[in-house]
Amino acid sequence: MNATPIIKGIEEFFAAVRKDSSAWGSNQPKWFRGEPKRNTALVPTLYRGGLAPHENELLQMFRTRGPGYHDVVPSRDHTDQWLFLARHAGLPTRLLDWSEAALIGLYFALKEDSPVIWMLNPLELNALSYGGPVREFPLVWHDPDPICHRVHNPAVQNLRGAWENEGPGDPLPIAIYPTYVHPLLRRSCFTIHGKNKSGLDTLVSPSILRRYVVDPASRQPMINELTLLGITHSVVSPNLDGLAAELKARFLKPSATTKIAHPAPLRRDARGRDDRVREELATGAGPMTNHHKETAPLPALVWAVVFTILLVAAVAIFVLVLIR
Repeated sequence: MNATPIIKGIEEFFAAVRKDSSAWGSNQPKWFRGEPKRNTALVPTLYRGGLAPHENELLQMFRTRGPGYHDVVPSRDHTDQWLFLARHAGLPTRLLDWSEAALIGLYFALKEDSPVIWMLNPLELNALSYGGPVREFPLVWHDPDPICHRVHNPAVQNLRGAWENEGPGDPLPIAIYPTYVHPLLRRSCFTIHGKNKSGLDTLVSPSILRRYVVDPASRQPMINELTLLGITHSVVSPNLDGLAAELKARFLKPSATTKIAHPAPLRRDARGRDDRVREELATGAGPMTNHHKETAPLPALVWAVVFTILLVAAVAIFVLVLIR
């Protein structure tokens, strides 16, 4: 088995991708998936946390209640579209998300401090799923023989398994393009698992699935490079949520790759406390209270006395007027 490359920069990542995919052919599609935690299994979210037995119930409830939460929804019998819409909305499904763009996969991997990126040859995966020389992306909505199922379409079989309590389904996942149900799915692609719930990396050989580990110390410099290349929140998610996340990230300091063990240097705060007092509070050496002796500014005290005198004089004049 090939050793897992340790990536320390974007140029190094590109070099590894070019080298590993050279045997695939330059015109062959390459799919990428980023995982922010390197120990995450390469399985759909449905198969994490014990949700697999509830797959059909999750989908049926989503299809039943979904029209009340969305302006435009698929027809009830378009189960392929409902599955893609459910995944887009965040429902755990048997779909595993991929991207045709290497930098998009890298973007998602760099969200936390132990990133890993996977690169897949989707057509070779499909040849394995078909069990023959067929190297194509099947249509998930087209069953050529819906009565007897004599014409084999692994995508349809795995899709039916999601809606029919695991009845149909092929052993291996298959790579598919989604039916268009939302603008953000335009550049998405998926693998859909069948009867075997194991991680994709355990089902296929490294010749069609490669793994790259990012050096945690290189994470922040690579994030900065991605920003320079235009891979930002609003590009990956071109909506208001993406824009808000991008603006927030722009004005926040970059997070460190590890937790900070000591507090940052303390500065003089707005109430006039110096660093020594704040350090005592931060370390527990001083009293944990805000009741420190603080002298009110003299001008404020003078104005308070003047206001009181004027108020008393006004009341006295008002009383004299009433007596007359």
